[in-house]
Amino acid sequence: MTNNEAREADFPNAARKAREAQYFLAQMRTFDDNPNFADERFDYVLSAFVSAARSVTFAMQKQDKDNYDRFWPGFVADLTGYERELLVFFKQ
Repeated sequence: MTNNEAREADFPNAARKAREAQYFLAQMRTFDDNPNFADERFDYVLSAFVSAARSVTFAMQKQDKDNYDRFWPGFVADLTGYERELLVFFKQ
């Protein structure tokens, strides 16, 4: 079992939210072929992506706060500097 599979088994609701975020990210990528950011459909998909992505940690905490508290420090430690900046941005 990989680390991702173990996390998904520990946090199935969070894994579902992560898959939802991946879906909306894929939808945003369809705009690459015709980047019309004035198209409000892109705004809708971006909003859905950010909402789903942000709710992953909320789902983890709700499901098993103790396990989340053990998981989180190691997760953050493995991030690059840029990824940490993004994390801080989205948490604010």
